Amino acid sequence: AYRVGARVAWRRLAAAGVAAGMEPQTLALLAEGLFAYIDELSAESAEGYAREQAARAGEQDRRLQECVRLLLREPPASARTVAEAAAAAGWAVPAALGVLVWPPAAGPRPGSRLPIGTITVEVDGMWCAVVPDPAGPGRRRELRAALEGTAAGLGSAVAPPDTARSLRRAQAALRLAEARGRSEE
Repeated sequence: AYRVGARVAWRRLAAAGVAAGMEPQTLALLAEGLFAYIDELSAESAEGYAREQAARAGEQDRRLQECVRLLLREPPASARTVAEAAAAAGWAVPAALGVLVWPPAAGPRPGSRLPIGTITVEVDGMWCAVVPDPAGPGRRRELRAALEGTAAGLGSAVAPPDTARSLRRAQAALRLAEARGRSEE
């Protein structure tokens, strides 16, 4: 849109300049200024759009992480509270989920390699991920590949109200994995 607008404006300015008897050098400087302005305007617009997208993604992540924190709470948050938070995040709470934990020293990177739909959050100094349908076909293989070389523990598959129980089991599995030097389920 900027380029089309600049071309139309330039045609009109050039025609008016020629009709007024302007020097070609002056018209060239005018064109250069016009197109430099359009380039700068385009760059600023693209940068603003990128910042807005990043802010929205950050807000989406924050809302998803809040859903995970609600699921992990003891006593559990009400189903209504979780449903409202999930709706605000645009997330469908899975019917079955499992909690995966790994030590803080491994950092957040393993979370970025986890299966689609997994939400990662740091809880009490430990990395924690809610994995939808952890017992689903091929899911364990995906988890092992994502966590290659990282000690981790996976809790049992549970309904959302029992997420804290899956977390406790995952933490116990992580302690065992660290003692043995490998990942445990």
